[in-house]
Amino acid sequence: MCNSTTCTHNAASTPTLVKYDIRNHNGMITIHNPKSGSHATLRVVTHKNKSSYGAYKGKRTLQKLTGPTRENPKHWTDFAWVSEKGVSVFYKKRAKDGKSDWECLAILASNPISGQMRNGLEYKFETHCLMCNRTLTHPDSIDSRIGPICAGRVQDSVKLNASAIVNAYMAFIAEKAAAKKALLKKAA
Repeated sequence: MCNSTTCTHNAASTPTLVKYDIRNHNGMITIHNPKSGSHATLRVVTHKNKSSYGAYKGKRTLQKLTGPTRENPKHWTDFAWVSEKGVSVFYKKRAKDGKSDWECLAILASNPISGQMRNGLEYKFETHCLMCNRTLTHPDSIDSRIGPICAGRVQDSVKLNASAIVNAYMAFIAEKAAAKKALLKKAA
């Protein structure tokens, strides 16, 4: 996403129009780089008072998906506090000189506007699959509104339906040919 030595992201360059304010709402944001095809999935969560992390109890954090699945809590890495004042990157995640990748992500996530391109990146908010209502965070799934599992089912269904249509048509043609042959025999 961002190279800490060449980071050009600037909090002052963010637009004033806010459609999703992470200071007040929990949820997932996917930041997509159309040029490289890469993306990062971030989420804002409020940790329950029963949280196993003592310092996080009742607090809100910004997390990045660093593992293969978003369902496993261990695949998310907390890297910043979120409050009414804004986003503050954890001290251990900050760079001593310049901006760390974590600081760049925090700046990018601080004022997202869905579907808008900023700094060459596109912001996409979580949505749900039209077929199974599962949360979608991958850019392609968000655009199509169907997750990869349901898309596979739809393709299989279309293939089966197409195959059934072709078979039914072929049977219809065979019936017509048989009927025509029978009429010719009767006429002869």
